[in-house]
Amino acid sequence: MSGVPSVSVEPFFRTGRDGERTVSLYVLEGAGRSVSICDRGAALVSYRLGTGRMGTELLLRHDRPEEYGANRLYLGSTVGRYAGRISGAGFELDGTRHELVANDGPNCLHGGPAGLHARDWEAEPFTENGSAGVRFSLVSPDGDGGFPGELRVVVEYRLSGDGELSFHAEARSDRRTHVSLTNHAYWNLRGSGDIRTHRARLFASKRLELLPDRIPTGRILPVEGTRYDLRTPHGARPGTELPLEGFDDYFIADRANEAGLSTIAEIVDPSSGCRLEVVSNAPGFVFYTGDFAGCRGLCVEASEYPDAPNRPEFPTAAIGPGATRSLDLVWRVTG
Repeated sequence: MSGVPSVSVEPFFRTGRDGERTVSLYVLEGAGRSVSICDRGAALVSYRLGTGRMGTELLLRHDRPEEYGANRLYLGSTVGRYAGRISGAGFELDGTRHELVANDGPNCLHGGPAGLHARDWEAEPFTENGSAGVRFSLVSPDGDGGFPGELRVVVEYRLSGDGELSFHAEARSDRRTHVSLTNHAYWNLRGSGDIRTHRARLFASKRLELLPDRIPTGRILPVEGTRYDLRTPHGARPGTELPLEGFDDYFIADRANEAGLSTIAEIVDPSSGCRLEVVSNAPGFVFYTGDFAGCRGLCVEASEYPDAPNRPEFPTAAIGPGATRSLDLVWRVTG
């Protein structure tokens, strides 16, 4: 594979009560890698480093395509209308209480059980400016999952000629609402096994204090002197070989330019030498070592602050009519 990346489409699996709808798989190929995305949940299904289908798979995947129908682990999904947890499955906005659907104990996680990850998106493949990609769009109606406002969401995946994979999401509403979007890809740079021997460097000097149910207390804490200080590669300190596990925490991104892109994480697999750099414009991110998935993949979920709708001390996640909530993510893989 060389030159300008290409995009093709193929059937992925059938869905619906009588299998009346075909979920499609869009395959981007170029720069020595192959990337696949499906229109159920606008989900990143595969990232292979190498030639064609014989390359090394770097994403945790479901065993059968049909499992992307429910995708309970959110593998590669576009997540919303609100990424992360909202306490008490509800919030008050402009004097009105909005009740959401609880799907994580009493809380709402990732927009509820029928969030954007569970929807069928409209897809438009494209090639332009030396890159190839797919542009997905979806309309979430007013009251969907309890959230106010009709929300129009566009998500674009793009593979550039130098192998950079980007994810751009935009959301607009016709009334005030809260929005936080992310991509929920699980990376495994070994290609198999677990990620406990990976090395992680996080560009974050502060984190949110979380309760055992992963709801923020409202306190922002420094990472210095704690297990959360991953500003140098985890496990790379002299005399230590710490397993990379037990993280499901929101870190506040260190950035010089609040409006621009910056590196938020670097992940390395020492055995293969494969390296992943994650770049984003989000204010922070959840670093999750996939414990519920057997530590077979790790996530860097760039997003707004969790539970911001109930935490006025956090940066607001609300947008009004005419405003846009956008998220940029870039994955750079070498090795």
